This record gives sequence, C-alpha cells and structure tokens, in this order.
Amino acid sequence: MIVVRHTDHDDENRRHRRWWFRARALLSGGLVLGIGTAVTVAAWNDSEYVDTTITAGTFQIEGSTSSATAGYTDHAVSTAPATLSYSSPVTAITPGTTTYASFWVRTKATSVAGTVTLQTPTFGASTGLQSTLTYGVRLLTTAQTCGAAAFSPTPLGTTIVATGTTLNATLTAPSPVISAAGGLVHQYCFAITLPTTADNTVQGLSAVPTWQFLATAT
Repeated sequence: MIVVRHTDHDDENRRHRRWWFRARALLSGGLVLGIGTAVTVAAWNDSEYVDTTITAGTFQIEGSTSSATAGYTDHAVSTAPATLSYSSPVTAITPGTTTYASFWVRTKATSVAGTVTLQTPTFGASTGLQSTLTYGVRLLTTAQTCGAAAFSPTPLGTTIVATGTTLNATLTAPSPVISAAGGLVHQYCFAITLPTTADNTVQGLSAVPTWQFLATAT
C-alpha cells in the first residue's frame, strides 16, 4: 500500500488556487456590471421645442362731425372735444327753434369690438340755459338723414335719448354694439330745442354741454 501524505505546502497551494478562482469570478462580475452601466449613460436622445407670441389687442373709437366716411380723429379728453355742426345757428337761439347735428362714431381699424354708451352731459362754463333747453338723440344708419324727419311721429333709427328730455337730465342710455376694425359706423343725431315756453329770464343765458361716448371692449 502506498500512502500519500499531504504537506502543508500542498494545502497552501490549494487555498491559493481557490482564492484565485473566487477573485477571477468577482472580477468577471464587475466587468459585466461596468459594461451595463456604460450602455445606460450612452443612450441616444432628441428633443422638440415650441413657443408662441401673444399680444394683447387694442380697443379704440374715433369720431367725426363731418360725415360717415371722413374727418375721423380722436377726441379722447373732455378739454378738447369735437364741436357739433348744427343745421341752424345755436349762438342766438330763439323760443320754438330746433336745430340738428350729427356725430359719427366707429372703432379704429385695428380695434376689437365693443359697445358705446352716451353719458349724461357736463356743462362747464354754462350760465343756466341747460335747465330750459330740451333735446333728443337718435341712432341712425349712415343712409339716413339727421333732421326733423328723424324725430317725426314715425321716427328713424333707435331712440338713445327721448325727444323733449331736459338737457341736464341724468341719462340711462342703451349701449349699441360697435363692430371690430371700423366695420360699423354709428350716426348719432342730436335735436336741440328751445321750447316756446322759454320766458324772458333765459335771454343771454348759455349752455355748453359736453357729451361723453363711453366705449367698452367686449
């Protein structure tokens, strides 16, 4: 019988080989993990972006005392109003006289749509005639004429201020729509009357009404 004896040296060699196999296995796992991480970092990507420009609209009206198609300008402050052109002089009005004047209102060419409302007039340097004078206002089309026929028993257009209203009365006027980009022109026809009942106490008195057309965008 042959007996093989293991020496300490043999045991040391076996332990060294086992350590080397384990180390190589661990290194192999680390290399595989490293490759997987590298693939994740290198993933391709792409993007799309979008923007837009948003600009607020504008709302503006303008008026003319001359016609439906010409003479438009801004009269945006009460200290520089347009001056109505009457069918007969109003600088020496007498009892029983009615005189007529038009004012045309429209939106500006770049405006959005809105509504416009005639406000109660103010009287500045007036000396008292405003409590005797009466008036009416009708909203006409551009094809209609501002004159006595507009206020006849079969009136034209739409009532804005009822005929016979005292000039300094508080108004609750309707709000007609004005379309965008100057698409709709409003002709406001004013009729101013000094009644036949006006007595001698009004001689030499004056009234300086200033009306505001207050527009609001819709």
